Amino acid sequence: MGYVIAQQREQVAVLFPDGLSILSREIGKQKNGEKFPVVGAQAPFWGIESVDVRVLQDQDAALVVTGSDGINPYQLAYVLSDAAEIESFAQDLQAARTADAQTRAAQPDARVTSSLPREEQLAALQQMREMTGMPDDAYAPLVREVEAGGGARRRSS
Repeated sequence: MGYVIAQQREQVAVLFPDGLSILSREIGKQKNGEKFPVVGAQAPFWGIESVDVRVLQDQDAALVVTGSDGINPYQLAYVLSDAAEIESFAQDLQAARTADAQTRAAQPDARVTSSLPREEQLAALQQMREMTGMPDDAYAPLVREVEAGGGARRRSS
């Protein structure tokens, strides 16, 4: 039976406009002389369910992110000896998640699938826009899609 006394790791956690990346690699080289591979994950903000800061036994602090990619659940951890830095990063992550959620809520995702002729699709879109107060940035791409023929399924006569 063996024990790991200490394991040296390089870690990096980066916030991107649409998500978080946490990557790490063991310091040193493998038996074959190559560096250890980089492992980790990229987590989009929409999949993150919780962000926790935990203090570990050796006074290190860990940022623990749990969520799902839509299919598989995940749990990512980022460990540092500076608890204040971890707490600050967690606050930045929460702020970025909130901003991303507000942006997504303000930009509805709509698709046009219709067997109606193009003119009737455009009239229906206009009516939907008037009834719902659909913003221009959501309405214009739908109109372009219908006008380009992407939203219409042709009916056979």
